[in-house]
Amino acid sequence: MYALVGTVLVVMVSLAYWNSQKLNRQLQRLESSGFVITEDLQGEPKLLYDESHQRLALLSPQGYEVLQLSELISSEILYDLDKRGDKNYRLELIFNATRLPKQEVRYRDEFLAERIHKRLRQARLGLEPPAH
Repeated sequence: MYALVGTVLVVMVSLAYWNSQKLNRQLQRLESSGFVITEDLQGEPKLLYDESHQRLALLSPQGYEVLQLSELISSEILYDLDKRGDKNYRLELIFNATRLPKQEVRYRDEFLAERIHKRLRQARLGLEPPAH
């Protein structure tokens, strides 16, 4: 029994490491394409902001997609309940880009989803983020 649990743990850690390495490679590709990360807006897939070029990037281990901030039509916080009754928060981004009309970015809690939602609204309006 313990050997099986140990094997499962090793496999899970190995997959997490492999996934992390793939994400890092995609991040390097994104940055080498000229995308300058001004803000890491977190989430899954990872949402990144390049303020100087007014671009957003959605980054995952499988690749990345770069969109102009001006292509973002709207964003909305959504959630659903899992089997345990926990809420799963996500930000739905609606773009006028035909290659990616809608994308959901998952967040760990409502507070973070709301903070990122507010930040995207500020960026779309050309407002600076509040100083911390």
